[in-house]
Amino acid sequence: MKVEVTDDFKAPFGAIPALRASIVPRWSIIKTTRPQSLAEHNYNVSMITKYLCTAMAMVPAMTQEAVMYALTHDYEEIYTGDIPSPAKIKEKREVKKVTEAVVKLADALEAWLFIQHNCADSDEVRMWVQDSLHITITNLSDSMTSLPNGTITKILSSCAI
Repeated sequence: MKVEVTDDFKAPFGAIPALRASIVPRWSIIKTTRPQSLAEHNYNVSMITKYLCTAMAMVPAMTQEAVMYALTHDYEEIYTGDIPSPAKIKEKREVKKVTEAVVKLADALEAWLFIQHNCADSDEVRMWVQDSLHITITNLSDSMTSLPNGTITKILSSCAI
C-alpha cells in the first residue's frame, strides 16, 4: 500500500494543526515583558473557566463542555495568528449560551490578568484592557441571569478587579 505524504504533513505540526498553538505568539500590538503563546492562553482560559464553573455551581457535564470549549476557543488563530476580535471569522460551533458566556468572561479575565503582570506599555494600555473586561461583563450580563445574585461580583473581587 502506497502512502502519499502531502505538503501539509511535511510542514512542522502539519499532521495536527492544533500543536502549532505553542508557536503562535499573542499580544503582537502590545509590548509585554514576556511572550505568551496561543497554547498558554488557551490553557489559562480553560483553568479560569473551570474556576468560574465551580464558583457558579455548574453541573459537571456543563463544566466539562465549557472547559473543552475554552481549550479551543481561539482555534482559528492557529492559522491567522493573534488578531483583534472584530476581524476574526469564528467557526460556528454548537455550544450553550451560558458556556459561551463563561468562556468569554474567562478570556477577558485572562487577558486582564496577563496584561496586569506583563505589560511593558503604559498604564493607558492596562486601562484599555480593564475597560474591555468591564464591557465584556456588561455585554454578558444577559447570558448570566441564571446565576445566583452576587456571583459575578464575588468572582471579580476574588481576582482583585
